[in-house]
Amino acid sequence: MLNSEEIRRRKVAKKTTQLNLFLLGRSGAGKTTFLRNLVSNSNNINNSTTSNNINTPVDNEFSTNEKNEIDPSYTHLEQPLNFQMESIYLSTSPDVSPISLNITKTDIMNQLNNSNTPKRIKVFIQEKFDLYLENEIKIQRNESFKFGLNDSRIHVCLYFVDKELGELDIDILKEIHHLVNLFVVINKADRFNDSELKYLKSKIKQDLEKHNINMFKFNEDEYSNDLINPGNDKSAENPPIEDLLPFSIICGDNCDEKSNKLVRNYGWGAVDIEDYRYSDFIILKTILLESHLQDLKDITNEVLYEEYRTRKLLKKQSENTPNPAKKLPISEQAAISDVLDTFKENKPKHHLNETNNCNEVTDDEVFYRELKEKNKIIEAYQKKIGDLEKMIQNTSQDSSPTTKVSILQ
Repeated sequence: MLNSEEIRRRKVAKKTTQLNLFLLGRSGAGKTTFLRNLVSNSNNINNSTTSNNINTPVDNEFSTNEKNEIDPSYTHLEQPLNFQMESIYLSTSPDVSPISLNITKTDIMNQLNNSNTPKRIKVFIQEKFDLYLENEIKIQRNESFKFGLNDSRIHVCLYFVDKELGELDIDILKEIHHLVNLFVVINKADRFNDSELKYLKSKIKQDLEKHNINMFKFNEDEYSNDLINPGNDKSAENPPIEDLLPFSIICGDNCDEKSNKLVRNYGWGAVDIEDYRYSDFIILKTILLESHLQDLKDITNEVLYEEYRTRKLLKKQSENTPNPAKKLPISEQAAISDVLDTFKENKPKHHLNETNNCNEVTDDEVFYRELKEKNKIIEAYQKKIGDLEKMIQNTSQDSSPTTKVSILQ
């Protein structure tokens, strides 16, 4: 007979977990091979796949020939950024929650002018937040959204590099690191020896720190270091997982028939890509699909999205603040502006001293205080402006702005 804990565990295991993964990097960086290895059926994973492409709009129209190829004379113009989207359903066993894995792949450095690429990628991630926010504020939300199965937000981004970070890499990472859980991944790590790989990791870390770019943090996770188990020796002390960042991986191109493991073949033999001695692939795979899957989703929801949502709603509230003067003629707007400027110059400034003397006052509190004072000003002159509009209708066409200022006074 099953106990209550086992019943609860089996019920939880039946619920599908959604993970939205963003693979970003230069063309040929190994994103497709990594994805194929990540969802490999070598571990008896059943997967069903659907895919579609999304192109970001650009201002330029492209001339194409009969074969739908871009005319070479237009290749210097900005081209759309292509986002390849794919959905894979992973189910390892009845005792493990199935994963609905939504992948977006994007190639960078595909055109002569890549100056707008960082902004486009940032806008793409923000649009996913906006779509979720739009569904969140609806009065009646569909069932899939309420159960977390229609989450459009990007939960984790893997940025693939095969050398030191360039200027474009830095620009992209600066734009997106505050919007998504970020991992920089060195692919094709078999091209470097140990000393070269150590230097490359150190150089990438220095560049990220120099530009204040944050990767996913393991600092407060007491179980993270258990992902590393050299030689399966339980007595050995595992190195901090932070020392492995950025992860360096080798992806496989074949499955060994004897061991049923993914390997990368060389002229002298083959390497098991899940062997921690040669590749961090198995550690990264475990983080994404097992140990930190829920952490990635929780940080996205409770930190990254919440910060974006707050900024978005505050901006919207500020834009919707009534401005009674904006519909008036220019002369009336000038008159009202003069009155408001006079009020600001003469208003008491004791609240500034209070702010300086109180260390606990936050920027948000100052913002709301200023917004409250602004609303008071608007309310105080709302009635006068209404009376002014009525009087303007009865005033002759050649009335001067000076006369209207005297009316306000």
